[in-house]
Amino acid sequence: MSAEPSARWLSADELESWLPVGGLLLRLPAALDAQMQRDSGLSHFEYLVLANLSEAPDRTRRMSALAALANGSLSRLSHVVKRLEGKGWVARTACPRDGRYTNAALTEAGWEKVRHSAPGHVEAVRDLVLDALTEAELAQLGGIARRVLTRLEAAEPNQVAGRRRASLPAMPQLITPTVHLHAQWLAARDEWGRGVHQDGSGLRADDEVDTAAGFAAFVAKLRRESDPAVPPVAGWVHCSYWWIAEGDQLLGAVSLRHELNDILLDAGGHIGYGIRPSARRRGLASWALNAVLPYAGKLGLDRVLLTCEVTNEASRRVIERRGGVLEDVRDTPLGRVRRYWITLDPAERTVTE
Repeated sequence: MSAEPSARWLSADELESWLPVGGLLLRLPAALDAQMQRDSGLSHFEYLVLANLSEAPDRTRRMSALAALANGSLSRLSHVVKRLEGKGWVARTACPRDGRYTNAALTEAGWEKVRHSAPGHVEAVRDLVLDALTEAELAQLGGIARRVLTRLEAAEPNQVAGRRRASLPAMPQLITPTVHLHAQWLAARDEWGRGVHQDGSGLRADDEVDTAAGFAAFVAKLRRESDPAVPPVAGWVHCSYWWIAEGDQLLGAVSLRHELNDILLDAGGHIGYGIRPSARRRGLASWALNAVLPYAGKLGLDRVLLTCEVTNEASRRVIERRGGVLEDVRDTPLGRVRRYWITLDPAERTVTE
């Protein structure tokens, strides 16, 4: 008979630390769910579904991507979305770009539901968690949570997280920046390297993104810069930002400046994009460029300027494959760059998804 494997029993100190964590895992979700049910008539999971849709471009996501972002299985999501459809808050349609997939879209009534439900949820999060911690403790909590999430995401396929990921078809999507993906964003940032410039991300040297509060401020800044109702900082222009997501991974970022000032006309252009190192050589830069062009058309642009350093052969190929016409090669404050113009097709004057 083979000997049974010996258990790695918890020490007294480990048990003393783990028991409160176990209690937290049981009681905090129940408390958040109770608040949402009491104040809004929603389960916490239903609220997460609506909130994630509210942050998507055109408030629409594929069901598979929505399941990953809401941390739920596709089958569970289907049941929940069916209930939300019955309330008139969500509508399901076939994906116009690929009929094999189903999109979920937030209706105007659903948007109003999110707007009325969010303040109570935020207050509950502050009351139950954030207000009980110092800024240093909150940063530690975020770091601990990210380390545990990394281990969960690396689980073997026969474990729960692995089964959930394996059941979801991985397709890239543009999503608006959200604080809900802090851990995934940091993982991508660390792969680039701290302090490394990331084209299309909007990340600047003075942005503090490691703490929850700092990351929330960063996301809020990106949203302000994209809002035409908010005047831009002197010397800057309005700019929309998206993250390139595939399931529950962030693969890169793309940005679209609404107009050109002198430096952008000279060197920066309308569109910037960057792909994390491990996701390169998959055609994602070309995909992102094609995906963002309809949004340029929606702004009323009939052509867009793209630039790349003369040594960046990969970006040159992406732009030229998309029909970029070289205007010139020039020395600029950002270095020696190629400047291309892409004329938008009539079909790219409207966002269809």
